[in-house]
Amino acid sequence: MKICILGGGLAGFSTAAVLSKYASFCNYDLDIEVVHSSSVKPIKAGESTQIHINLLLDYLGVFDNDWMKECDATYKVGVKFQDFNHGTHFYYPFFQTKCVSGKEWFEAKEIHGFTPDLASYYFQPEQYKYLVHNKLSTQLSTAYHFNASKLSNFLKNYAEANGVVVHEDTFRDVTQDARGNIRALLCNGRSYHADYYIDCTGFNALLLNKVPNKWIPFDKTLINNRVIRASIPYKNKSNELKNFTNSTAFKHGWCWDIPLWTHRSVGYVHTTQFTTEEEIDQEFRDHFGDVETEILTFKTGRFEKGFVNNVIAVGTSNGFTEPLEATNISAIVQNIFTLTEMLSKRKGTITKLDKDMFNHKVSEGFDTWRTFIECHYIFAKRSDSDYWNHISHDINWDYETTSGFNYREILQSITTREFRSCDDLLGPLFIAAGQDYTPLAPDFLIHPENKKDNFNKSRFLSDIAYYKQEMDEQLSTYLFLKETIYK
Repeated sequence: MKICILGGGLAGFSTAAVLSKYASFCNYDLDIEVVHSSSVKPIKAGESTQIHINLLLDYLGVFDNDWMKECDATYKVGVKFQDFNHGTHFYYPFFQTKCVSGKEWFEAKEIHGFTPDLASYYFQPEQYKYLVHNKLSTQLSTAYHFNASKLSNFLKNYAEANGVVVHEDTFRDVTQDARGNIRALLCNGRSYHADYYIDCTGFNALLLNKVPNKWIPFDKTLINNRVIRASIPYKNKSNELKNFTNSTAFKHGWCWDIPLWTHRSVGYVHTTQFTTEEEIDQEFRDHFGDVETEILTFKTGRFEKGFVNNVIAVGTSNGFTEPLEATNISAIVQNIFTLTEMLSKRKGTITKLDKDMFNHKVSEGFDTWRTFIECHYIFAKRSDSDYWNHISHDINWDYETTSGFNYREILQSITTREFRSCDDLLGPLFIAAGQDYTPLAPDFLIHPENKKDNFNKSRFLSDIAYYKQEMDEQLSTYLFLKETIYK
């Protein structure tokens, strides 16, 4: 079987690297090549990840010391959300320890008046204590921040070392047979023939747009479509280098602040639906100073199918939610391993059932991530601008609509007080807690005649004090990276 990947970048070279590893032990002939043009610049975003990135690195047999230093990478223990409710913040740690009863937290919060940021201590103390004190240790379960272009180049070299042929060429068009299958890529240098073609051409979806498909937009709820981004040097690296991505709500959207080893990557994610580009730009500069910027645009949504005829989409060619929570690299990882799963079932033979299973799994993933991201806006408490007023009062979140299993069902259970198991609820339940939304009825909980307090408040607060003492003995994020990676 021959597979041709069109497009490089993180999606293309991640796919090439994984397929090259799979080809080394799959017991049938698998020939892989990549066609890409270095003149097509990848989007300079995607520098923050979720825990799913470890599936890719582990599969490739790549360790931190193999790639992090080469890619300006740092560790990411979670995300800090700031000002989605004015003057408040909460941390979203990667889950490592066993979750406890969510219902108990919401009861205790109302009775004792705990601030929403303490929900992180309650749900995930082992991870959260490192986040709030900005410390690192080898016991943590982490994701990463990295320079996406440099990681793409690392994966390109990995794939080539495993036998993948990379062609520098410029795509022009395709030839197709009577059934719509692509038979060749027509490029400036030559034509490329394969059994299957993987579309890693980003928002252009140059191959997926050649086959029958339907675009499903998310822009009624995920309204952001534009980014101002910049690279900012550290002023005091030992203090500014964090172990989390900082996501701060602005007047017309939100801003990421990603700590790489060499600099901070910042970007203002927004829409100009309620204001002008000039006002957005000024708000960005008021916060970060007069820095050199670039403008990126994107669209939210997905194709109905990511596998049509002999075309398979990986990355933003298949769909995109928005940069909040860095779910799009997770989508790349899921698409790749759903593909290798399909390839391995019948040793390279792919049937209609396999295509249907790929499309179901990938579409379900996008729909789940979409609603996961929507939760951050649904539970936000801002109406201080036309942007936030629209989000708080005008968007129809359509809780009843489901597409297979996704977070909409879970979200409905939270808003109607139908608690399920904590394993199902953990993501959106944690966001609700951090945004100071309670699924319970506070008027009954705080009623003098109804108060029933089974929560050990003194133990909870003493644990917080102990965590601080414990963290005093751990290395700061900067020193840990300096001693373990950047020696």
